[in-house]
Amino acid sequence: MHFSTEKLKIQQVFSKPSAYVIILSRNNTIGPEGYTLSVDENVIRLEASDAVGMFYAVQSLRSIIDGASGANIRAMTVHDAPRYRWRGRHLDGRFENFSYD
Repeated sequence: MHFSTEKLKIQQVFSKPSAYVIILSRNNTIGPEGYTLSVDENVIRLEASDAVGMFYAVQSLRSIIDGASGANIRAMTVHDAPRYRWRGRHLDGRFENFSYD
């Protein structure tokens, strides 16, 4: 068997990945409806203790992606949770068909 004595040229190329890996996980230390969103070089982590928190994490991520320039998302960490257990609602009588009684 004859082997060629030609040298192989090996070139290593280091480049930024063209896609992000998104990891969804449960974290029971986060309060109800809360979440943590963290973005590293090529990994996006969403952590929440319940489905509502994960929903809000995904909505925040969608907002960040819509505002990102090109395919680059800045590295960040977001911790968010509601301050109160109830949600408020504002009713404006000028635009709604109901009485003030």
